[in-house]
Amino acid sequence: MERKKKIIQSYVYADNGKCFFVSTINRTYDIPAAGGEVNGEETIAWEYDEVTKERGEMVWTGGGMKDHWYICQVLERNGKLSR
Repeated sequence: MERKKKIIQSYVYADNGKCFFVSTINRTYDIPAAGGEVNGEETIAWEYDEVTKERGEMVWTGGGMKDHWYICQVLERNGKLSR
């Protein structure tokens, strides 16, 4: 079974000049309490250096596609995440 499959990736250019990379994958989690392997989506956002093409600090992690679109909108509008 394939353990990771890319669903979507986005580059977000914030109004304050920062850039972010947001990626959502479908992955298999090993969860013994759930009886073994469970499939689910995972979204992660990082700061991104457009010049060096390298990811920086991870700024957020969450669930699936709805989370992906939400975090892209927040980062584009605010250029950061409020905690």
